Amino acid sequence: MDYKKFFKIVSLTVLYFCIMSGVIVGGVLLLKPDLLDNSFYLGNIFNDKPVNVLLLGKDKVSNNTDVIVLVNFNPGTNKINVLSIPRDTRVYSKGRYHKINAIHAIGKNDLIKEVVGEIVDQKVDYVVLANPEGFRNIIDILDGVEVYVPMDMKYDDNEQNLHINLKKGPQVLYGEKAEEFVRYRHGYKDGDLGRIDAQQIFFKAFIEQKMSPRYLLKADKILSEVFKHVETDISFTQALGFTKYAKTLKMENVNFLKLPGEDKRTSSAWYYIYDPEKTEELINEYFNGITPVTADKP
Repeated sequence: MDYKKFFKIVSLTVLYFCIMSGVIVGGVLLLKPDLLDNSFYLGNIFNDKPVNVLLLGKDKVSNNTDVIVLVNFNPGTNKINVLSIPRDTRVYSKGRYHKINAIHAIGKNDLIKEVVGEIVDQKVDYVVLANPEGFRNIIDILDGVEVYVPMDMKYDDNEQNLHINLKKGPQVLYGEKAEEFVRYRHGYKDGDLGRIDAQQIFFKAFIEQKMSPRYLLKADKILSEVFKHVETDISFTQALGFTKYAKTLKMENVNFLKLPGEDKRTSSAWYYIYDPEKTEELINEYFNGITPVTADKP
């Protein structure tokens, strides 16, 4: 068996899911094929227990994290749940209310793990922090992603040097335009929730189009970009534990979810107020595998 080729295939698969959700981003750290030999053995590091990884996308200017995604990976069922958390979600920490996108800047990994963990009543095991440049470069390396842009998108933010200009219709989005598509939010009626829908559409298309052996030849370039633009507290050894599952992951086993709630204006600002009861139901159903009980109709 060609172990170098095997681990390249596994790691590229892992990388795709990393870009989509962050759950296995640490897994790409293992792919230094020259370090592996026929005696290499992947131990059952996680004992088939669910793992929660928080994916954060950094803002261009501030230290805020405008992409916040909690990924739940269950090795026992080989299923992934991708929970998007709106950046304006109101949370209470350090004696006052904040928008959740400011939490990492306030208290780094420990605080964001604590805050998200309280929302979902789960332990957050790891954090993956990525910046926009790596995203753009990887999309370019993989020849863009074809999506349907649902409307003309036009927006300028000179402070962030963010200039969005997309026309409605089907098209292939390369790095810069792909970033514009996933960051656009001001034209949606429901603001950040509309952007979350667009991000999920993009990453579904990404997986469907790029999960192909032809892109194996570009694995080294992709891995180089990941190394340069991702920070994580997942260790090398822990990352290896993800790879034993990567080759059997299927798109139908990936659930895209949104934190339940609604936008509300408070006396100080607009917030996204999450619904604790509906959140508990969602977490029980998808993360914990508890089938919701429905009342019998009369």
